[in-house]
Amino acid sequence: MAQDGNPFANQDNPTYEANPFESSSGAAQPQDAALTGATVDKFNPFPQGAKANPFYTQGAATVDVVQEPANPLFGKTSTQAKEDELARREKELEKRLAALAQREQNLGRAGGEKTKNWPSFYPIVYHSIEDDIPVEKQKVVKLAFYSYLGLVLCLLVNWLCVSTALIASSKNTGDWLWASIYMITGIPGGWWLWYIRLYNACKGDRALTFFLFFCTYLVHCVFCLWAALAPEGILGTSDAFCGLFAVIDRFDDNTVVGFFYLVGFLFWVFEALLSMTVMSSAYKMFRGQGGGERLQEEAAGAAFRHGAQHGLRSAV
Repeated sequence: MAQDGNPFANQDNPTYEANPFESSSGAAQPQDAALTGATVDKFNPFPQGAKANPFYTQGAATVDVVQEPANPLFGKTSTQAKEDELARREKELEKRLAALAQREQNLGRAGGEKTKNWPSFYPIVYHSIEDDIPVEKQKVVKLAFYSYLGLVLCLLVNWLCVSTALIASSKNTGDWLWASIYMITGIPGGWWLWYIRLYNACKGDRALTFFLFFCTYLVHCVFCLWAALAPEGILGTSDAFCGLFAVIDRFDDNTVVGFFYLVGFLFWVFEALLSMTVMSSAYKMFRGQGGGERLQEEAAGAAFRHGAQHGLRSAV
């Protein structure tokens, strides 16, 4: 049976317990000579010197300053990017404040009067789709505005073409007078008869005004189709319009004048297509927002008010 004893006991002196970490002089010393006289903090695990220590550096230890990483997309630090973002937001805020100040100026401070701003070179009316028209209706109103500008351009080009024909042949005085009448009456007429009706209808959401717009704009669409064809005998002679039949006749008489009429014909075709697009878009918007039901209600209310006013006048 194994005896339970001290494995380090001296066989000659059983009571003596040997200390494996004790030096021959009797004092406890470290086994490695490199630890002699060194504190724990100064302990060097590489006794062979600096060459044996791959992490050794001569002199005091240095601390590397970590630079702020640059933005890989713009080559700027995050701080610079934040400063640029703040500057951009500040500019946007200034633009919004300027737009707000302009809007307040347009509205006016005396009686809510609006400053005339269109056309810009000689303002005669107030016009601002962004301020007056709801966002969901702005697209249709802008298309109608482009249609009106197209009408103005077509009437001007049409008058120039007929004037060119008058210069080439003095026999076209009647055609020139008709073209002048179309231009003088058509430019303000298009604004007041149909464009401003759509503008006010979308601004005030009035179904009756929409109905009046559809009636007058239908006349405008027919007029543009007629001008693009320019048949003989109605609304003046065919040469008063730069239409298809007029182009054919002018090319037979004078090639230069025929080319001018061809350009005018293309303008009328484009205006006719744009006008039909506006009519379709406005009608879809009107029907999609329950315009038919509101039109019946507003018509019934208008008839009732008219009847009541007529009754009161009769009683008086």
